[in-house]
Formats: sequence, C-alpha cells, structure tokens
Amino acid sequence: MTTEIKIFPTSTRHSLFLSALGAVLLLICLLLINAYWQQAKLVLMFLTLASAVVLITGLSKHIEPKCSFNITPDGLTYLHRCGRWQLSWHAIKYIAPLRSTRGVEQQSLPYVGIVLTQLIDISTAITPRLANKLLHEQKPLLILAVQHDLLKVEDITLRFSPYKSAAGTITGPVGEFLHQCESLHKAFGFHLYIPSTALDRSVEDFSALLNQCKTASKNYG
Repeated sequence: MTTEIKIFPTSTRHSLFLSALGAVLLLICLLLINAYWQQAKLVLMFLTLASAVVLITGLSKHIEPKCSFNITPDGLTYLHRCGRWQLSWHAIKYIAPLRSTRGVEQQSLPYVGIVLTQLIDISTAITPRLANKLLHEQKPLLILAVQHDLLKVEDITLRFSPYKSAAGTITGPVGEFLHQCESLHKAFGFHLYIPSTALDRSVEDFSALLNQCKTASKNYG
C-alpha cells in the first residue's frame, strides 16, 4: 500500500437527487393545497408529509462527509459530520466483522469491530463532539447487548464520572465514551464500531481491506 485509499460511503449517494425531488414535490403539494384543500385534506396532508420526508432525507445525506475514511500506510482516519478519529496501525490490534452469539445462534451485525492495543489511545485520537455523538449512535448495540444478556441495564447508562487510567483522568464526553467502549468490549469483544452505512462495500470486504492495509503497513517506517 503506497497511496492513500479513500472510502466514499454508498449512504451519501443520490443526496442531490433526493433533495431536488423532495423540494419539487413539496412545491407541487403547496400548489395543490391552494387549489384543492377542501376536497382532499387528508390526501394532501399525507403527500406533503411524504415530500418533506424525501427532502429531509436528501439534505441529511448531503451534509454527511463525501469521504468517510482515509486509509494510509500510517493509519486510519474516520470522518463523520460531527468530527473524526485517527489511529495509527500500531494502535489497532484486531479488526473483524461484528457477530453476536446467543446460545448456539450466531448473528451477523452491520458493523466492523476494532480492538485497540490500548483503549486510552482513542482518548487523544477522537474529537469530543464525535465522542458525544457516538454515545448516542451506539445505543442500539448497548440495547442488543442487554437483550442477549451480555450486559446488565446498569452497564449501559451514561457514566458521568471521570475515566481513570494509568495515563491520567479523562472527563467530559471523551471520558464517557471510554466507559462505553469498555462496556461494548465486555459485550462484543471490540472497542470501536464502524457502521455499514459508512462503507462502500460489505463489512466482510471492508474488514479484509483494513487487515490487508495493516499487514502492508509493516513494510513502512
């Protein structure tokens, strides 16, 4: 791996088309409301709501970063509309698709999991705003862990106490995020979770790509 690899997620595609379509449909609905409101109130209300949903969906896709990952010989950078995290390959111990086992059943989940060599490394690698956002985005994983008896309810409540480690005490959203990383590691075996919506391929293929890049990085530096 001698050049930078950029990942452009499929979830942000068609954002302009959806935004334009939603705006046009909403305009048509407003014109119809002026002409036929008394005759078709319920239908026009439904069409207006549907048009607004299309417009909002398009706009939400449009504000997402066009590139979600930069992969280089030095490491991996995750780009989110609320910030980023950046890790060297040395800080990453293990990468694999996320699976949850319940009894004899194994369920594949739409995430790529990352185990860090030291959890504390993410404290200086993630922006506080993104840490705060991930506290909420990862709630479905925490709820699933409780449903599968991997965690207790008290394990998934936000902890506002500082995160203490040999490297020091960390407060604020980053400290809360580290507590959550520990809980998720206890449940699923990974510290970080990359959603499939941030990818341009399957979680299996992306996991394989990252492992190939990590192996290739040993030839540099």
